[in-house]
Amino acid sequence: MMIENYRGFDKLHENESTINTYPGALEKHPRQVSTESEFNASDYYARSTLAPPGYYQEPKREGVSEMFKVIFLPVLNVAGTCALVGIIIYIYQKANGQTTDMTIAGMRVPTILALIMTIVKMLVAGGITFAVSEYKWIQLQSEGSKLALLDIYDGCTRGVGGIIRVLTSIHLDKVLIPTVLFQFGLIAMGPASQQILSTADIIQCVKGEAGIWYTNFSSSDISTLSSTTGPGSVKGLKQDSLVRYAFEQAALGFQVQPYYECKMGSLNCTYTDLSGIHTTVACQNGTLDSQIIDLNTNNVSTLNHYYGYDKPNPITSPSPSVPGIFYSGSMVGRTYFDLNNYTAPLLSPKNGSDASIRKLFGDQSFVMVLTDEGTLNSYLPMDKKPQILECTLQSTVNSSMLIIDQSNVKRLQQYSSTPLIIDYDTLSNATYWKENYLDANFTMLNAYAMQLSILKTLIADGQDGFQEIVENWLIYGHLSGKTPDNFFVDTLHNVDLTAMYGLPANPIFGEQGTRCFIQGNTYQLSPAAYYCLALSLLLPLIWWTIIWIISLHQSNGVSRGNSQVALMVTGLTAAARQDFKGLSHSGQREIFAKAKEVNVVFGETRSSGHIAFGTPEEMKPVRTKRYSTA
Repeated sequence: MMIENYRGFDKLHENESTINTYPGALEKHPRQVSTESEFNASDYYARSTLAPPGYYQEPKREGVSEMFKVIFLPVLNVAGTCALVGIIIYIYQKANGQTTDMTIAGMRVPTILALIMTIVKMLVAGGITFAVSEYKWIQLQSEGSKLALLDIYDGCTRGVGGIIRVLTSIHLDKVLIPTVLFQFGLIAMGPASQQILSTADIIQCVKGEAGIWYTNFSSSDISTLSSTTGPGSVKGLKQDSLVRYAFEQAALGFQVQPYYECKMGSLNCTYTDLSGIHTTVACQNGTLDSQIIDLNTNNVSTLNHYYGYDKPNPITSPSPSVPGIFYSGSMVGRTYFDLNNYTAPLLSPKNGSDASIRKLFGDQSFVMVLTDEGTLNSYLPMDKKPQILECTLQSTVNSSMLIIDQSNVKRLQQYSSTPLIIDYDTLSNATYWKENYLDANFTMLNAYAMQLSILKTLIADGQDGFQEIVENWLIYGHLSGKTPDNFFVDTLHNVDLTAMYGLPANPIFGEQGTRCFIQGNTYQLSPAAYYCLALSLLLPLIWWTIIWIISLHQSNGVSRGNSQVALMVTGLTAAARQDFKGLSHSGQREIFAKAKEVNVVFGETRSSGHIAFGTPEEMKPVRTKRYSTA
């Protein structure tokens, strides 16, 4: 008969290869027992006749105090986790709507949340370790499993690092899979707790802390109107060089910038109710018979005659220089040169309307000569004829708002646009200006003066100047096309802005605006988000508590956990150790690989009742442990 030798117990034999007996055993039973199975046929016989007193182990009676020691730390873990989850919810509720400067226990909200979340993660991870380390002992009971399962369960209790070590050996298991998911999930809890701390800016807007300087077209006269010579002196803007500058600037792709005050650190500055003048062009198709004013002779002519298309049997075909621009024939007597050369008659009436002055005022019209395709390109084939446009300048009054943000990006938002009907009778009435100049609304006069300066720049200053502006615009400025419509939209918009902002009529008193700035930040939290985050911590808590209770119940209340001493005390039976013969000097990888091939059961040996890991045929279930109330 072969009796197992366990570490920590009395040595019962000198060599496991020989058959040993207890003192007096052979005298009582002289027959030689050849197999362990014969000995195991009667546990009662073995206990009463072969085993010495105290060798066969009966489950001890344990008191309530022992059970208390077993459950104390896990119960404390559960209570602590629940309390901290409640504190996390309280912190989120307390912070919601408060400024980001608030403190709790002397710490900012992100700091205290990070601290408490770290403690909660430690408790939850510790609870998972409690449960899984207990469950690995009972997992090998009943039918048993591969011995490597001990290492796999142990690795899963040691966080992500331990899981990675045994990741390739993890199989579908009702305990292992949730363990892995919860361990990785705990990594995300810290960042998630900070992500929920969304904030909103406290924006305060104060009127009067910002200003802008611009020309108010209704209250400022920027035309050449003279109080001495009257309406006959209106030839355009006083600073008509601004118009040429605006055309050339727009042709290069730039735009005039306003003069404004907006303090550093401002979120934005807003200037409302800015009234400005916008000039547009209305065109219709013309022909070579369209009338123009030939500035060389100051006479009305046609394009046919001007370019020589009407010459009989010309030696060479006409070759118009495109693009070209001319005063319309209806502008006779009203060109820039006519206005500039005008001299008031000696006997002109001092009051009322003067016919000689009235004829100086009227619609500002012009004629454009384009390529055969209707573009502003500078090439016209010899065998092609140009396209003709007859155009008139029009004005509107715009009410807009200028917003300048912290990046100095300017956005002009238009409120309204009202067509401006110019009353030429009023503009040319000397009496009106004499009696109303001080209180007059100059919008109409300024809009008309802008039209005069626009045509002076495009026509009176010479075709070469106009073509240079167009050429630059085709290279640098155009974004959407090469047609006259595109050209005038780009350039006239900058002319309007330049007249408004380029040279403010009053450099001392600007228009007050509203400055908005960030005064601080508040927490704007979603209750659904932080409740879900906090309560999600209870999922692993409930899970590991259930696993731990089941494990403790099936182990008869014995808590072995991750104790390495418990593993040594239980150990392997001799039959199980035979599978690892020759591996005592090997590393963990070799031993683990071998353990994946060995089936063991955790239970009591049939011979002595000692709890160990052994082969299925030599083990029996662990008997129920009894507790006393003492």
